[in-house]
Formats: sequence, structure tokens, C-alpha cells
Amino acid sequence: RGALFRLVAAEGFVLAAVGGVVGLLVAAWAADGLLRLMPNGLPRVTHVGLDGRVLGFTLVLTVAVGTLAPLLPALRAMRLDLTSALKQGQPTGWRSALGLRGGLVVFEVATAFLLAIGAGLLARSFTTLLRWQPGFERTHLLTFWTLASPGTYKDAPSVAALFARVEGELRSLPGVSGVGMVSSGALFGGEETGEFALDGAGGGEPFLAARWYDMSATYFPTLGVALRRGRFFGAADRAGAPPVALINETMARRLFGVADPVGRRLRERNGDRAIEIVGVVADIPPFTPGVAAQPEIYWPYAQRPRWASYFVLRTSGEPATLAQAVESRLASVDPDLRPGRLQTMDDLVAAKLARPRFQMILIGVFATLALTLALVGVYGVLAASVAARTRELGVRLALGASTGQLLGLVFHQGMLLSGAGVAIGALAALGVSRFATALLYGVRATDPLTYGLVGCLVLVAAATACLIPARRATRVDPMTSFRGE
Repeated sequence: RGALFRLVAAEGFVLAAVGGVVGLLVAAWAADGLLRLMPNGLPRVTHVGLDGRVLGFTLVLTVAVGTLAPLLPALRAMRLDLTSALKQGQPTGWRSALGLRGGLVVFEVATAFLLAIGAGLLARSFTTLLRWQPGFERTHLLTFWTLASPGTYKDAPSVAALFARVEGELRSLPGVSGVGMVSSGALFGGEETGEFALDGAGGGEPFLAARWYDMSATYFPTLGVALRRGRFFGAADRAGAPPVALINETMARRLFGVADPVGRRLRERNGDRAIEIVGVVADIPPFTPGVAAQPEIYWPYAQRPRWASYFVLRTSGEPATLAQAVESRLASVDPDLRPGRLQTMDDLVAAKLARPRFQMILIGVFATLALTLALVGVYGVLAASVAARTRELGVRLALGASTGQLLGLVFHQGMLLSGAGVAIGALAALGVSRFATALLYGVRATDPLTYGLVGCLVLVAAATACLIPARRATRVDPMTSFRGE
């Protein structure tokens, strides 16, 4: 019995050692590829890689698996009743072959289904992001931000004059057809929120929360955002003039319904002056498909200047070729001005897609590995079952069973395990779905189409794994199996 224990344990340890070495080689190859796909801004990216800690962890895991995994089969081999085994004619029955291994297969299929659901939801979410449109033509746009030194430009008029000069210099660049400036926005990040109500409506009028931004008169025309009613800002909307504002369609609908808001006045909570609405612009949808646009209000930059602003240049050619010219023009206005995040609008959108794309790829890799393990498990259990049932299958053939009946018998057994795994995986996915909501865009975590497609995929893959042992069962020779007994 001791020799049997050592034999089974040694076999399991060798298999675990080979698996550990292969796993390290695959990890070294995969890590380089995943690092190239990682988006900017992820913390501790430079620390990702194979080092002594990873090698030590792999060694400990390999020893643990090589020691614990063969333990149960080895103990079972030591407890064999020799007399019963000789009378039975087989060391183990088919039900024994299915027991624990069948449970492990169900667990593997459930895990594969759970990860595949995550990959499927992220894939659908990423597809939705690719179809996102900002409401304006985003090609031929160059963007950057810059900061005026508060130590040099101590008041709002000096900052406004500085950025007016910057706009003029950028507009004179060859190939530039438009220049606009904005404090922030949905694509750039950063926002301010205020509360507004109709002026003169009485103290009981509810206030509406809205995001606000300040911008130059040419910002919306440069982007190509549509004007729905009224006018854009003009030269008359300068410092000292009566305060005016543009609002988006969502805010106009919330406050005025179908009525024309142009010429109406708003008051800001804790504000001392009424603000006249001079125009309504089209909504710029947020960079989250499926999420409605929020109320937004826009001030003329000349009336509310800020020390940091984003610039947008509309070009007739490739916008990236103007990067060096932009830097030199800023330096000609003020040597301390530097363009930050200088990139095209397409690159800016692509950067926002980088993180969800990486999440989709990462979970997709894990889902593929889990599904592969599940298929190997299904195949291994069915192969062991067919080997343990050689005599039974031979008797069935001798008594007139057809090969199709034997094929269906083994195939049904494997699909029963796979179906149980899919059902358990679906319940687990529904249970953890609320934790995945923050990662998804435009698709629900309980999307029935994704669940159905992934379930069919896993079952088809499992059916493929069942096919080889099932066909092997149909080739059992009754006379050979009897002689073996």
C-alpha cells in the first residue's frame, strides 16, 4: 500500500511540476502582450512582470497542487479491498469514476460560464462605446489645455486678455479654420455644478441642478455643435455687460417644456444678478452610452474667465502635424505657457476607450482559460467513465445495443454535468451582477441575450469535448472486454 501511495503521489507531483513550468512560460509570453495593451494611468504598471515573488509563488503553488491533488486518489488506492476488487473484475466502478471528478467538472463549467458572461457583457459594452458619437464632427480637431500663472496674471481681466491673444495667434496658423476655448467639459473632465431657477417666479420655485462651463464665443462653432434657438455668444458679451448664458436642450426642456426659453432670465442660488438666456444648443451626450445628457449652462468666457482652459483647433489637414507650431505660438505669447495633453480629438476618444478595452481583453483571456480547463475536465471524466464501463458497454453491445445508443448514453452523461455547471454558473452570475454594473456601458448586467449566447457557446464546447469519449465507447469490442475481465 505504501508503494501504491508513492506511485500515485509521484505521478501527480510530476504532472504538477510540468504544469507549473508550462504556466510560467505562458505567463512570461502573455505578460508582455498585456503590458502593451494596458491603458495609461493604471497604478503600479511598472511593477507588473515576472520576478522572484512570482517564481516563489509558482513554486509554492506547484508543490501544494502536486501534494494535495494526488492525496485523495492515493488514499482511495490504499483502501482498496482486494477480494471485492477481484470479484468485481474492475478496480473501480463507473459511478466511482464520476463522483468527485464529476463535481469538479460541474465547478469548472460553472466558473467558465461565469467568466464568459463577464467577457460577453464587456464585449457588448465595448461595442456600444465604439458607436458613441459626441454630436459633432470629431475628426480634424486638435485639443490641449494650458494654465496662466496666477503669479503673473493676478486678476481676471489680465487672464482674459492673455487667452484672447492666444486664440488670435492660433487662428493665424496655416490650415486652422477655427479656434475655441472652454473651461472643461464631458470629454476633458472636470465640471462645476450650480442650482438655477426662473427669475421672478417666487420663492417657492424649485431650483434645478445643472453643470456649468465658461467658453469663448467661437467654441461651439469650432466644434460644430448645432444651435437650436437664439444665437451664440458675440463680441458684445464682454466683461461688464449684462450676464448672458447658453443652455442645452435638456435644461431647456426641464425648465420650459416646449416654450421658447430665449430672452427668459434665470437666477442662480446665492447669485445677485439675473442671467438672460440668449440661445439653446444641442446636447453633447456624455461619454457613457445609455446615460441621458444632463442639464448644462454655458457662460461667456469674457464674463467669467478662469486661469486654466482647454483649446480646440479645427484644421483642414491632419491636426497632429500642428503640434510643434502650437507650442511655438504659445511660447511667443508667453514663454511660461505650455500645452498639456496635446492630442487629436480622435486620440482623446481612443484613450477613453483604452480602459474598457483592456478590461474586456483581460476577462476574455481568463474566460478562455477557464473554458479550456472545463473542456479538459469534461473530456477527462468521460474518458475515465468509458474506461471504467468497458465491461458494461461490451455486455450492452453483446445484448443488441446499437452504437447510437451507446453514443447517446455517454454523451448524455457528459451533457448532464455540463448543463448542471451552466445552471450553477448562471445563478452565480446573477448573484454578482450588481458588482459589474459600474464597468458596463449601455448594457445591463443581467442582459438575457448575452446569457443565452454564452450558455449556447459553453454547451457547444462541452458537447465537442464529450464527442471523443462517446465515439470511443461505440468502438468497444465485446469479446476483448470479456477476455480482459
